[in-house]
Amino acid sequence: MTFDMRLTSLRASLARNNMHLALSAMAFAEKYHTGRRKDGSHEFSHQVEMAGMILASPHSSEREDVLAVSFLHDVPEDYGVSDQEISSRFGAVISHRVALLDKTRNPFARIATDPISAIVKGYDRRHNLSTMRGAFSDCKQSEYRFETASKVLPMLLYALRRHPRYKTEISHVIAGIDRLLSPASALALA
Repeated sequence: MTFDMRLTSLRASLARNNMHLALSAMAFAEKYHTGRRKDGSHEFSHQVEMAGMILASPHSSEREDVLAVSFLHDVPEDYGVSDQEISSRFGAVISHRVALLDKTRNPFARIATDPISAIVKGYDRRHNLSTMRGAFSDCKQSEYRFETASKVLPMLLYALRRHPRYKTEISHVIAGIDRLLSPASALALA
């Protein structure tokens, strides 16, 4: 399925499920993500693929917030969109969750204070791990896997302990990352 087909299908799914906040966040983020990723794919394909993973996985009633934050997570850091603008368009809670994901301002441990931000960071890392072959040097891939094992997974485990209500969702993200970090998977990614 082409990127445009996935995008159209995703929009239809969100509309069919009355996820207006997620649709609005998607449209807002799409305006910024117009370039190409290091692997050559459309820049916004990252958010579209994350949304596909989120929709295909077990989630609580906050699935729409997870989707909205996943669409917006790179906009402030990569494009300088202010927290105020995110807040005025999507509310203070979404803005706070997006701000937690700005790696220039927040360490991984702080992300774990909010379960939705932790879940989105997990999907972000999971997708990046799955697409880094050919986009990152071997050294960068090793560093990225090490950072995932030493910082992202501990953050997710802490979030799991801190937010037991989200056990199913966080455990699902952890399992997906674990599969990508397993020795067999690491060889396939290398």
